[in-house]
Amino acid sequence: MKGRIALLMVLMLASSLMAALPFSSASSTEKIFMTPNVNPVGTPYIGMRFNVTVWITDYANPNVFAYQFKLIIDDVAGGIKIVNAWRSEWDSRWIFTGRSTVGTAPAFYDTNRNGMYDAVLVGDSLLGGAGETPPPEPAILGIVEFEIVRAPGKYETLETVLNIDNLDTFVLSDTLAVRHPVKENGLYRWEWQPPTTNPDVAIRPNTLIYDQYHNWTVPPHVFNVELYIENLDIGWALHNASVGITYNTPHAILELVSVTVNPEWPISFVDTSTPGEISIFVQGHPAPAGNVLVATITFKIIYQAQNPPQTAANYTDLKLHDVELFDTVGPIPYRNLIHGKVTVYPLLILPLAWFEIEPAETVLGPDLVVGDQYGKEFEIKVVIKGMHGTWKMIGYNIRVTYDPELMEIVSITEGDFLKDPRWNRYGTYFIAIPDDPGPYCPDYNIALGDLLFPAPGGVWNRYPGLWNERIIIENASKTYEPNFLKVNFTEIAGSMAPGTLYTTVDYSDMDHNGKYSVGDKIKLKLLPQGWTEWYTIKDVQRTASGGVILTVDQEPVLASGTLAIIRFKAIKQSWTQDFSAHFDIYPLFPPTYAIDKDFNDIPIAEDLIVNGTYTVKAIEATGRRIDVWMFNPPFGGQGLGQPADLVTPQTEITLTAKVTYNWWPVQYKKVSFEIRDNHGNLWAVLQDDTDDTGHAYVTFRMPWPCEGAEDLLGKWTVIASVTLADVVITDTMEFDYDYLIHIWKVTTDKSEYAHCETVKIKVEYGTKAMRKETVVLAVTVTDELGVPIGVVLTTLTVGGATYCTYKNSTITVSIHIPKWAYAGLATVHASFLNKLPSQGGEAVAQEVTKTFYILPI
Repeated sequence: MKGRIALLMVLMLASSLMAALPFSSASSTEKIFMTPNVNPVGTPYIGMRFNVTVWITDYANPNVFAYQFKLIIDDVAGGIKIVNAWRSEWDSRWIFTGRSTVGTAPAFYDTNRNGMYDAVLVGDSLLGGAGETPPPEPAILGIVEFEIVRAPGKYETLETVLNIDNLDTFVLSDTLAVRHPVKENGLYRWEWQPPTTNPDVAIRPNTLIYDQYHNWTVPPHVFNVELYIENLDIGWALHNASVGITYNTPHAILELVSVTVNPEWPISFVDTSTPGEISIFVQGHPAPAGNVLVATITFKIIYQAQNPPQTAANYTDLKLHDVELFDTVGPIPYRNLIHGKVTVYPLLILPLAWFEIEPAETVLGPDLVVGDQYGKEFEIKVVIKGMHGTWKMIGYNIRVTYDPELMEIVSITEGDFLKDPRWNRYGTYFIAIPDDPGPYCPDYNIALGDLLFPAPGGVWNRYPGLWNERIIIENASKTYEPNFLKVNFTEIAGSMAPGTLYTTVDYSDMDHNGKYSVGDKIKLKLLPQGWTEWYTIKDVQRTASGGVILTVDQEPVLASGTLAIIRFKAIKQSWTQDFSAHFDIYPLFPPTYAIDKDFNDIPIAEDLIVNGTYTVKAIEATGRRIDVWMFNPPFGGQGLGQPADLVTPQTEITLTAKVTYNWWPVQYKKVSFEIRDNHGNLWAVLQDDTDDTGHAYVTFRMPWPCEGAEDLLGKWTVIASVTLADVVITDTMEFDYDYLIHIWKVTTDKSEYAHCETVKIKVEYGTKAMRKETVVLAVTVTDELGVPIGVVLTTLTVGGATYCTYKNSTITVSIHIPKWAYAGLATVHASFLNKLPSQGGEAVAQEVTKTFYILPI
């Protein structure tokens, strides 16, 4: 039997002897085919390998005893070669799966002797008798592996038939009869296709920005840009390219230095004869693919404006045009032209403002800071410094970081900077919004912003550091020109109300001619506020009557002040470690810190910004402790030996004292309170037991006897004591007992007035209040017969004093004298109230009067 089989295999594999085998016709549906029958599957590339599987179907009647197939290709026309072939003995779909076979190895052929296989013969035979063919349907005969060895050239198609329809492809039945089923060839085809990505032509870098902090023209700054053909697929077979570049449009800020072509282009031509134009032609790059450098272009900056007056940047486009890419047959399409742009900001010749956190260092502890009295709240100020008036700032937008694990926000209030009445004439819009970490700030932060409202018509004419852009002054002088320095100046144009009063406090005669001249400097004092600043004379008009009308511009100055006050409460402290955090300043949206009247960014000296730090020290053991302070009204006194705020006449006071050991409250201890007046006289001894929180409370009302009540005004003292574990401990708290306000002086600008004149009344006052209070100043004028002829009510905020020290202020108001007022001695009555009596208010200061005369002429 084995000899028979061996002979059969020899016959099967020797096509020249096939005629010696008996022949039988195959069934009409028996077929040998391959999958995939069209190759390659996927995107082809050199070195890619792919397989085809040869199958047989409808072969079971009669059964197959042996088979072979020969697969032939044209390796030259197709650009592929056969690299391997095998039978799938391990695959259950193989025709002889699970049977014993001869196991004949595939035979490979190189018919054109070019070193690559272009044919393969695959086959096998059973070891056994008839009817031994297994049942898979369809069944695998074998697998052939190919490798792509060449890519098509431009516009070329590589193609070959995967030929199995030949006489060497057949099967033997168990009677050794030869059958030739229907045989279906496969196909390999790789047609050159235009690459899926068109190239770009680009200037790199395509954006160049030169800042306002450097002089880019002295000496001229030299820089390079490069011209590239980018994302170039080798399949395009680029042969030559031409590119035009326009520069110095719209602004002539550059001078061309040179154009250097990449030496990989053996043929090139550059034309720069037309100003503002560059034409480049290149040809013959040996392997243009990827990002291909065409040329390096060198410029220098020859123009930079100055800021001020110019704030907008100058720029020029490096614009690509007349771009053409060719192969040897025709044009190659491009996708994008990536133009360049060079921007030169005006050179900054003004000083820059900056921000600071005050205090720069906040340190709490080692006292307990998370309890209910010991400095648990603290403030930081966000301040701006050095804002030059010429910037014409109208608002800011910043972020201030904080750590919500260590502190919580108690309040955020607007500072005095933009509220300053010199430039705040129409109000401000202040916002403060806590925000999470995000792309503009890595930490938890508070977004702060403030804006000056414009004048009617939506324009601004007042700015920090510049509160009078231009004013016109009449009656500057009728006699002595600049030597006469005490003439009142009245603004008759500009955004301040007509009738605003000025006086000259200094003069600089720049040309030394003894007359008002354009360019001279004049220092004016604005009454009644008292703001003083230099102005420059821009125009001089002399009247027929000998008067002078001056047009003057203010000299811009540097403005500084508080933007916002942020109050925090400490919420975390440890026995064993210090905690720290940062109050860092960021722009709201980079680079915007501040904006001018045209909503342009105002640059900030970021290197001068002073950020803040916060430290809460570990708790320090203190042992026995008692602390007394005012509980109601909440006027202070927290901390050992700390004073409380001002107490006004007849106020009811609630004192509290907290008893602790190592900061932990001690309950049900008897606390004594001793109250003495400003002369040391004892007024009360009161007592209470501490509660569950360690607090003891007593209440009393400040005395106001019918005689000598004001003798009690002054510094009072409270002493609290308790015994704790056999040791007596005490705390002392002082406070001022006084009127909320003292009026020191009331004066008028003249001693005599005619009817229909206006009286300027100046009130000088002071307070010892550390807290802020809102009060009403009432100024009334009565004539000689006691008829009220005018009254002015002004709402003010007072306070902010240092303990035991008066904080003094001045305000000026105006009252018109009506024609019907009685002539003679008139009286000014000035008083302060917390509210008008009709609103449930009362006086908070002693009234002060001043007299003047109303003339009968």
